[in-house]
Amino acid sequence: MFFIQATFLMMTLLGVHPIATMGIFGGVSELLLGTFPSVTLTILLASCAIATVPSAPYGLIVTLTSVSLKMNPYKIVLKNIPYSLMCGFIGIFIAYCTLFLY
Repeated sequence: MFFIQATFLMMTLLGVHPIATMGIFGGVSELLLGTFPSVTLTILLASCAIATVPSAPYGLIVTLTSVSLKMNPYKIVLKNIPYSLMCGFIGIFIAYCTLFLY
């Protein structure tokens, strides 16, 4: 689960959109469905994709913030990474809790 979150975050920092990263995981979805139930996998992929929004250097939120504050977007990303990690860990925790329900 942590690997999936780390992959989303690293690909976002490299400029790859989370939907494209989800497509990569869609290619190996048979392997993932063998490991996780579908509800767990859905919650995990969705929460990890959404958690990358404040730390995407080429994303709309960071771009608008950098223009209005006249800051480097990468400084904003560095300040937002702890928030992204926290949101991702909350999603992993909820996905982990659903492992035992299904």
